[in-house]
Amino acid sequence: MGFPPSGDAAGSLPIAESPDRNRPQQAFAAQEVGRSELIPGLLQSAEYVSAVFALHPELSSEAKTKTIAARLERQAVLYDRHREFHFVICEHVLRWRICPPAAMATQLDRLVSLSRLPNVTIGVLPLSRLMPDFPMTCFSMYDDRLAIVETFHSEITTHDPRDVGIYLSKFAAFDAAALYEDDMRALTEGIRDEFFQEQESA
Repeated sequence: MGFPPSGDAAGSLPIAESPDRNRPQQAFAAQEVGRSELIPGLLQSAEYVSAVFALHPELSSEAKTKTIAARLERQAVLYDRHREFHFVICEHVLRWRICPPAAMATQLDRLVSLSRLPNVTIGVLPLSRLMPDFPMTCFSMYDDRLAIVETFHSEITTHDPRDVGIYLSKFAAFDAAALYEDDMRALTEGIRDEFFQEQESA
């Protein structure tokens, strides 16, 4: 797994939701995603998506509206039982204040809910565990044949088996250290409750 932004957060935002960006999800049966900076786009709540794009004043209001709508529409792929999705997210991503506490709590509720889909696997790499490597860039892999590596200014796509193998190895290392199922949900719900408590005391 690897991990700087993506169409999820960085400078290439308008490109991120273009038809070309959708093609890997349309053509591949399995997707693995590592994130160290934001909740993956496919898992983002509407409020979280809006908050992400609000950080980019260079986008016009019309462009933001279209891009947000495209991202939310793409999320329907999660309910295609013929495809499998595996996400590994660093715990600090769940804590970063991308939006107000109540909206963050809603986002974490969404993660818990989506983690119960039979074709969706969500792992959280906890702060309490020894890191197996440094999450230096974000990346996605498709059917172990394609890797898309994301930087602040561009995306790098590679089919080279040697390159893909590097990312498969990185993903496996972070995957092995992550929490899943009930443990993942307990950690996520605990952070969610912290946001709820903050909201109530405000």
